[in-house]
Amino acid sequence: MARKRKLEAAPGLDEADRTLHSAFGDAASSVSRLYSQAMAQQRHASRAGELHALEKLSQWILRRRAEEPTLTVADIMAHIQCEMEYGGGRDAQAAPRSAHRHPLVVDPETAFKPLQTSGVNQKTILY
Repeated sequence: MARKRKLEAAPGLDEADRTLHSAFGDAASSVSRLYSQAMAQQRHASRAGELHALEKLSQWILRRRAEEPTLTVADIMAHIQCEMEYGGGRDAQAAPRSAHRHPLVVDPETAFKPLQTSGVNQKTILY
């Protein structure tokens, strides 16, 4: 933190100047404290959002694996992309796959390994 200035040592300041200087210093400290609290709250909210998203993804994977045992990285990436585009919830599950979407290319050799390999070692393109 910056070194505080010694107001008492400054010659020629009357009581009104000292009061104004003190009020300004108090206000600056309050703004700094408020900013620090807001940043801490944002970090906390961001982390909570990350955990919520991971929990939703984990639940989706478990549900999907119960329905279909072969779940690939491409399936997971397509779900994540759909969630990001449509904001999650029911709309994301019922959202049509539009023709203007950019293709997602997944290379199983360089991407994450699938939860259960399907024996296919080629690139998968999703639309």
